[in-house]
Amino acid sequence: MGGQDDYAFLHPEHGDDVGTYLHQPAINRYTGKSGVALQKKQNGECIYLNENGCSIYERSPWTCRIFDCRQLSIDAVAKGLVPIEVVRAGRERLGG
Repeated sequence: MGGQDDYAFLHPEHGDDVGTYLHQPAINRYTGKSGVALQKKQNGECIYLNENGCSIYERSPWTCRIFDCRQLSIDAVAKGLVPIEVVRAGRERLGG
């Protein structure tokens, strides 16, 4: 996920086990509702993003599984926010 106001919210009603993730309270900027989201690094990146891509891909939360981040990745690389190697590692994990 991208900016400081963007969060990967956890949804127990869709099977996310909040206690198995590093998480933080957050306000949904679209709905104004409070919830729980994946923790973020100081730079705003997801705590689970590393040089090889998503470190919890196999157990990613519902929001991450339904969100198509390909365009977001392209934009982030173009702006110099994410190294192209991270995007390539993600493609490799997906077999593409």
